[in-house]
Amino acid sequence: MALAEIEAFADWLRAQPSVTYVHSPVTLIKKLNQNLHGDDERYFSIPDTREIVAQYLLILELSLPRGQDTSNFITIDKSAIKLSAITSDLTAAESRALRVAAENWFQKHSAAGLTAEGMSTHLMFAYVSQNNIEGMLRGVPLALFAIAIILGWSFRSVPIGAAALVSITFPIASSFGIWGLLYGQVGTAAAVVAAVAVGIVVDDTVHFLTRYRDANLSGHSNRESAIKALQNSGPAITTSSLILTLGFLILSFSAFKVNQILGGLLVIVTIVALFFVLVMLATIFAAQASKTRNSKNVA
Repeated sequence: MALAEIEAFADWLRAQPSVTYVHSPVTLIKKLNQNLHGDDERYFSIPDTREIVAQYLLILELSLPRGQDTSNFITIDKSAIKLSAITSDLTAAESRALRVAAENWFQKHSAAGLTAEGMSTHLMFAYVSQNNIEGMLRGVPLALFAIAIILGWSFRSVPIGAAALVSITFPIASSFGIWGLLYGQVGTAAAVVAAVAVGIVVDDTVHFLTRYRDANLSGHSNRESAIKALQNSGPAITTSSLILTLGFLILSFSAFKVNQILGGLLVIVTIVALFFVLVMLATIFAAQASKTRNSKNVA
């Protein structure tokens, strides 16, 4: 009987370490069968015939308060039944793995024609995050290389394009690394953060490189151009970064977990991008200038 297989499936779910509670309509039918036999524990079982089960379901529907029915755990045509399982705080990957394992177990141990499909809001977000992160891993590297090529072509300089690629990539990668060290995982917000982070980092980088190029075209040396760029763009980059940081910090206090992660990650991205542009990027050009000057002295 299908009910016996469903109850066996419920028992399998209860045996999983991550599952804390399972609600099975079959248990209601077994309890009703016991109640109608004087609460004899020997009758806490599935009735022998389909007709008795149908009568029990009718009794169950008639006993519900007005306006309620059994559609929350069984369809109107009685072709599908719903088991509810409450789990511990699982990651997206663990939720997807539990769904696959449950469906495979039911497929293996049930009669032909019976199927099981796991669904929930958390599971939906687990698959959404997987699709978003996979799309991010494919799209963001292409976007970074495209931006570096465009900047190198715009500034007519291969070193500037290479420096822009490093300047854009490092803050994003290091921010995810810092978040991973602090919290261990990144959820649905990862793909959104990567897209927004590219915009923030590119804005700071282009601002600095524009001021650097203007100073360089005015006849200053590379080192002097880097200093001029810091003097002219540093206050504006710092101010905009502080404003963004405060805004994202407020977002990190949201009650919605996705917004919390989004705000926290973007705070880290903004601070790391500010540090890298004003310190590391300027140092790269200063070091390049030092090598050029030393080579001239040797000559």
